[in-house]
Amino acid sequence: MYCLKCGQIIDPKCTFCANCGYQIGITQNQNDDAPNTGFAVLGFFIPIVGLILYLVFESKQPLKAKSAGKGALIGFISGIVVSIIATILMMVGSFAFMDKMVSIYDREYSNSDNIFGDKTEEILEKYLDVNIGKLEKYLDVNIGKFAIEEEKYFEKTKLSVTVKNKGEKKKTFTIEIEAVDKNGARLETDILFAQDLNAGQSMSLDAFTSSWPEKIGKLENATFQVLEISMY
Repeated sequence: MYCLKCGQIIDPKCTFCANCGYQIGITQNQNDDAPNTGFAVLGFFIPIVGLILYLVFESKQPLKAKSAGKGALIGFISGIVVSIIATILMMVGSFAFMDKMVSIYDREYSNSDNIFGDKTEEILEKYLDVNIGKLEKYLDVNIGKFAIEEEKYFEKTKLSVTVKNKGEKKKTFTIEIEAVDKNGARLETDILFAQDLNAGQSMSLDAFTSSWPEKIGKLENATFQVLEISMY
């Protein structure tokens, strides 16, 4: 049997431990107490169970409790170490993935003429904004007259704009229109959206809609022109 206090092997017939002097009370539980590999393994894989076993057996069978406690402690520390390593690996993998994506982007768009050959224009049209001059073959923009409409209690402005998708595929267009005075100075800008415009389809839009007197006065004699167009 083992001493309940120091764990030293003692003669079952002894009343006191020869190592530490602890008084021995001979019981069945004490005779069964010994380091337990099963408790240690269980505590390692399920630390919370190992902690419970330690608390339950600490007073009755300290050696078994010690095995469970050691297993739980080692399992808990191992879990923390594994979590830290996994986090580091995930961060390294994320940075590597981002670096790879940046490299692909740089390779595709910085040297698109060499890589994509005849498909360069198609790719640029799909992913990038296209300038106004190039979009003339895709979008027809017709700016109508600027009108001041008399309402019951106020005046309201409206610039009629008609757009038409001249391409062969459904596209979404963003059209920015500017109002300039007789000296070419910009007065106002407005942005119109022609969403999901089918091939050959037209759409009527209203720009510079306002009922504020100060804006009406500025825009009444303005000249309107397309400033920028984007296609998606």
